[in-house]
Amino acid sequence: MAARAAIAVRIGGWFFAHAGNTAGRTQAQLEHDLEAAVDRDDFRADELVGEASILEARDWYAEPAVVTSTLAALGVAHVVFGHDPNALGPVGRIAVGQDGALIRIDCGMSPDVDDSAGALLRIRGDSAEQLAADGTITHLWP
Repeated sequence: MAARAAIAVRIGGWFFAHAGNTAGRTQAQLEHDLEAAVDRDDFRADELVGEASILEARDWYAEPAVVTSTLAALGVAHVVFGHDPNALGPVGRIAVGQDGALIRIDCGMSPDVDDSAGALLRIRGDSAEQLAADGTITHLWP
């Protein structure tokens, strides 16, 4: 049996995952599939690092119906993801899409991208704001 690692987390109505793609699965289905993949192929499993995986996928959110089914399957109102600094709009800052259903936190702060000095997503109750590296606070949702 392979070692376990946190791949994603659900906290209340929020789901956090590196690239965010769950392929429309429930949390239980996702846990089962990811555990089976890691047991079989360790952390090289396509479920983890494949092009459409929860850690590597891009543009999975392009169709509103996909986002709606993802939220319903997980029983959440928001999916927070990174991995794609160009997703959902403004480069170099946290971006919100589909009326707050999606929040992209990748601000392109790695040296290879260098779009920003980074930002922090701060969730207060059922609202979200960005705390920029310079201390500026921007209300994101609702």
